[in-house]
Amino acid sequence: MGAYAGLAMEPQVWLDAHHHEDFPQAVLRPAERYHQQTQFVFSKGQR
Repeated sequence: MGAYAGLAMEPQVWLDAHHHEDFPQAVLRPAERYHQQTQFVFSKGQR
């Protein structure tokens, strides 16, 4: 990548979840709660 290059990461629900009953579903019904925590860790060089 060159100067001013970028990367976008968008955490979201399982792709195509609405077609697979065994996947976590993307529909949130009234009074249901949802929580997700995403952590990205980056380093430069070797550890």
